[in-house]
Amino acid sequence: MSYNYKVFLSICAQDRDHFIWHLNTVLRSKAGTALFGVEERLQYESELDAIVGYCKLAIVVFSSNYNKSISCVQELEKITECCRTSDLVVFPVFFDGVYPLHERSEGGMFDGNAFHDFIDRIGKDKDKFLSWVVGVTKATEYFGPSDLIYRYF
Repeated sequence: MSYNYKVFLSICAQDRDHFIWHLNTVLRSKAGTALFGVEERLQYESELDAIVGYCKLAIVVFSSNYNKSISCVQELEKITECCRTSDLVVFPVFFDGVYPLHERSEGGMFDGNAFHDFIDRIGKDKDKFLSWVVGVTKATEYFGPSDLIYRYF
């Protein structure tokens, strides 16, 4: 099956009511982008892996809820895989108290209750754990060198 989507929006379902909805709307209406966004996610849940492979851009919205979701972790794993094997471009957005430097250092998604909740959910599955760590680390690297951040803020 072929898909016409150009942009894949990777979000946590709990964040849909925040600025994500506005981002979804602007990309769809103002930019005229063929977006796999909030509405499509509900309709094509079982085809997410294939859809990511057809997109040219993935916008990953890291929030305090993102690492609590197994489906987000699986999406991030697929996005990371597509970056290695195709020309998928990743644009990370750090939202709701999540910052790229914090995620790359000790703490961030690797620390606190959310991290321990995630470990409890996946149990002893080391492959899932490692793919999650690699996915988060790789995706935060797409932001670029950390010294660039200070030029703009």
